[in-house]
Amino acid sequence: MQDFAENVRVALNEGYYTRMQKRVASMRRFNFGTSISVLLITDRLEGCAEGLKLYLKKSTDIAVELVINDPGRAIQILHESPIDFLIVVGYLENKDNYDAIRIFDYFNRYSQAIIYAPVDEVIAAKSYPYEIIYAYDMFSPVDNLITYMRRLYDQATQCMHEEISPKATRAQVRIDAIEKLEAFKRSPKSVFWDCVYFFKRLFNWLELKR
Repeated sequence: MQDFAENVRVALNEGYYTRMQKRVASMRRFNFGTSISVLLITDRLEGCAEGLKLYLKKSTDIAVELVINDPGRAIQILHESPIDFLIVVGYLENKDNYDAIRIFDYFNRYSQAIIYAPVDEVIAAKSYPYEIIYAYDMFSPVDNLITYMRRLYDQATQCMHEEISPKATRAQVRIDAIEKLEAFKRSPKSVFWDCVYFFKRLFNWLELKR
């Protein structure tokens, strides 16, 4: 059964990447409409992630970076650079990768994390504990992904302007979040919440082992 699942994974990776290569070779360049940065992470569907990266790079205003099963590298990028979309390609088996999602959510309050995978009950069940609320079926037309992202981006921008200020920017919100985190780390409260976070992760691990 395990060999069958692995064969399916390999076939999906190879088939998707080849299909996306052909798609990109014959398509016109397109624009998202706003210069944005996208970080792709995966630990199983490397070919699918590479194919999606090819497609997104066809845009003139989307900067794309891909990290394959390297939580430390993903977190480093999130610390150093503003990211507008974190796209998780396939469900993640290495739970350490979800730390990147938590960092992304904290630093990029008005940006979105999206599961890009076959959308079914399995994906829903695996993404729910980590609070990823957006998903896009990788077998749907990929052209519609940009439209979906644009809609999420506009909705989040509107919320940011309503909740903070019409002049607020994602860059400033991110800087404020980082400054607050650094100030919190220097306070006595950080020790308490470090313990809470440790026991929460332990509880999640025990639940997964059941």
